[in-house]
Amino acid sequence: MSQINIKYLFIMNPEELKKIISQIDACMMTTYGSNGEINSRPMLCNHTENGISEIYFFCMKDSDKIDEIMQNSHVSLIFQNQENGVYINMMCLATVTEDVSEMREHWDPKLEMWWSDKENTTGLSMICCKTQSIRYWYQGNNGRIEL
Repeated sequence: MSQINIKYLFIMNPEELKKIISQIDACMMTTYGSNGEINSRPMLCNHTENGISEIYFFCMKDSDKIDEIMQNSHVSLIFQNQENGVYINMMCLATVTEDVSEMREHWDPKLEMWWSDKENTTGLSMICCKTQSIRYWYQGNNGRIEL
């Protein structure tokens, strides 16, 4: 007689995830190159009132990640807090803007270590990642949220 293994998913609500993510300053952003390569890099994330539905990042418009997003808007954001045993992977659709008023709305003072002219920095862009789904692992449990 064969045995069936059923794995139950731990259910974490979006508000709990929002609280956890808001305490993590940086994540790994993964984009996809035109030749199929997968590229990841650390990014300082800007947490907003949108919590997990939208997360913003700033970078220069001539960076590789902007070119890659323009070719393929699917990105992955990976957050981790090893102390608490939390690992989160957000699958997102990204858009890019150079609109100064939008950048001002989402500016974080922590970014001034790179851009002292703030949102008025010549060549600065903002990436908006709109979350489609989230996978999470928390203290040995895991789950998925579709937004």
